[in-house]
Amino acid sequence: MQDPDLEISKWRQQRKQGLFRFIVSNCLPAFLGVITTNIVITLLFTDSSFNALFDTKLLITVIIVTPLLSITHWWWRERKYRLHNEKYNPHTTKNNDG
Repeated sequence: MQDPDLEISKWRQQRKQGLFRFIVSNCLPAFLGVITTNIVITLLFTDSSFNALFDTKLLITVIIVTPLLSITHWWWRERKYRLHNEKYNPHTTKNNDG
């Protein structure tokens, strides 16, 4: 189990980099994993061409679902951060990172 103060400290540093960078850093491994898996499956287990790699399911997964999950993850961590600040720093404002 991770120390809550350490987790909050890491999040404070990560959130300074911004939402866009967070989304890209979370989506890139998923994107590369999906592409690599589809290439391996296409080459080893089917006789279809590379055009079959970029079907609708892949595009929906990579372009829509993965960023939405990253935004949800951002929101969840922001909520934990805000609740932690309210608990331990009740006199600070929302715009002040302490």
